[in-house]
Amino acid sequence: MADLGFNALVNNIESALNLRCHSFEFDIIIRLYELPSAQAGDLWGLTHASSSTFYAALRKLADLGMVDLIADNADRRIRRYRLADNIRDKLDVHHASLPQWFAAKLDNGETPHFSFQQFVRGVEQTLGLHCLSCDYELVIYLFDCGPTSTPDLHAICRASRSKFHTSLRKLNANGVIITHKVPDDRRKKVHDLTPSTRSMMAKQFAQMQLWWQSWLRTRPQN
Repeated sequence: MADLGFNALVNNIESALNLRCHSFEFDIIIRLYELPSAQAGDLWGLTHASSSTFYAALRKLADLGMVDLIADNADRRIRRYRLADNIRDKLDVHHASLPQWFAAKLDNGETPHFSFQQFVRGVEQTLGLHCLSCDYELVIYLFDCGPTSTPDLHAICRASRSKFHTSLRKLNANGVIITHKVPDDRRKKVHDLTPSTRSMMAKQFAQMQLWWQSWLRTRPQN
């Protein structure tokens, strides 16, 4: 099974930044959002989770009624997973807000009134699941909002303090973000994406915008 479109763009970001973008559950959901259906083994091949972690996440989503198990049209003995209709409909509603963010952030170079963080929080509230890894949540926020102090950055991250600081150290060590001390108060630190990271993210999101415009016309229907 080829990895196409949105999922391929996410994989590009993960490879470039050496991090995992999504939580294990949301990774399955967002991949099935792009695909009409998939066999469990093929779906696992698109993720970066271990076998036990992937199947535990898949069972959790099935128990919650977020994914359906259906028979393959060509061979009824084969079972496939598809995103539940109500979950797809809810994600459609949330994704309808993305064009205004794309337009402000990518087309006009503005700081959007509607942040990507708001989009993520809305999806999380609807699904009752965390969507992003701590590493990627910090990257997305800095891409969206620019230089941010340590306390403000920690406030938007739902990870524990220890995990938050572990992510900061990892992102700094990997050259994803850069940390400066505030000139007026050397005890305070401000974090931002490195120029190369910001440039890469802008290119990936520009491709994502093109994918989104095309996908609106061809997305799977209930």
